[in-house]
Parts: sequence; C-alpha cells; structure tokens
Amino acid sequence: MPAHDIETGIARILREHLLKPSTLIDLVKDLSASELPRLQEKLQQTASDCDPDGTADPGAPLLRRADLAQGSITLRLDRKVLAERLNLTPDRIDTRGRRITAPFQMQRRGVEAKIILGAAMPKVDPVLAKNTLTAWRWYEAIKAGASFGSLAKREQTTPSRIQQMIGLAFLAPDILDQITAGVQPLTFTSEWFKRRQLPAAWSEQRETVGGL
Repeated sequence: MPAHDIETGIARILREHLLKPSTLIDLVKDLSASELPRLQEKLQQTASDCDPDGTADPGAPLLRRADLAQGSITLRLDRKVLAERLNLTPDRIDTRGRRITAPFQMQRRGVEAKIILGAAMPKVDPVLAKNTLTAWRWYEAIKAGASFGSLAKREQTTPSRIQQMIGLAFLAPDILDQITAGVQPLTFTSEWFKRRQLPAAWSEQRETVGGL
C-alpha cells in the first residue's frame, strides 16, 4: 500500500477537519465567545502546520493513531498536543473533536494501486451497474422458461449479447458489492467482461478481478 499516498491523504484530512468552523465548537469544552477569535487563529495555524506525516510540528505528533476499516479511516488526535497548540488545559479538549472518520478506498489499475482518502469518493460505473441488473433480469427470465431468442426479441437485443453479459448475474457477492459502491478495479468494465468471461467459481472470480 503506497505509504506516501496515505500520509498525504491523512494530512489533507487533518487540515480540512481543523479548518471547519464547527471543529472548534466540538473540540473545546465550555467555549466562550471571547475565546473564539484567538482559538480559531491558533487552530488555523495548527492546520497549516500539518505536514504529510500528520504532525503539527516535528516534536509534537498531532495524530495519535489511525485505524483503517473497510471503506473508512478513523484518525484520533492527541489531546495533549491539541491543548498545547491552543494554549488550553488538556481537560478542556473534548473527545468529539479529536476523532475524525473519513472515507477510504483503494482501487487497482493493473499493478498500480490508487489510494482515495477523504471526500473524493469513487463513482459507480453506471454502464456496469446497469448491465449487472439487466443480467439478473435476463437470468430470471431464462430460469422461468424463456429462450435466448424470445428474450432477445423482447429486449430488442441479440442472443449473443445476452450470452455475453448474463454471466454478470453470477458474480460473487463481494464483487457485486464493489460494483454497487464503485470500488471495483478501474479496468473491470462491461467491455472487459464481454471479451473475457469470468470463471464460475467465486474464489477464482475474486482472484481474477483482484489482479486487474
């Protein structure tokens, strides 16, 4: 997993979080109106000081820990460092403002891995998603007794087209989830599927799709 991409993404998430107007309200307990200008200025300075490895300055790591889960990353900021940066006592730093959860995705294009952190979420491939749903409808029709010829006539397509794409109805559930979320490999498209049929076994499907 590209460490530089993760570090850069974390730094961007930290900056965006610290610059949000609501962060100070969530971060500081018993915040008074008279404190707002001073603390907002210090928080903005802290945000601008964040470097790619998530530190407020070389001697004071702002990021206490980062936890990756499926589809998200959770950052926990150091209470003591935040208090020092804002010139407050640690007991005034609220847990709500120290925890940041942001989207996390990793997409593959061949041998390259693309890290997507923060708000820049991947887009669902509308053609692949539509063809997958269509394949399910075709499969149900075939199962109910329709022939490829009669189904093709009804759907205004060709029997060969149905035979090429109906395999999308037999994808492993986790691959279907990837398509729905838009996080399947970038090269796994309807055109790719039409030219290269996937194996029937889900384990082999995962191996093939995971290697794209």
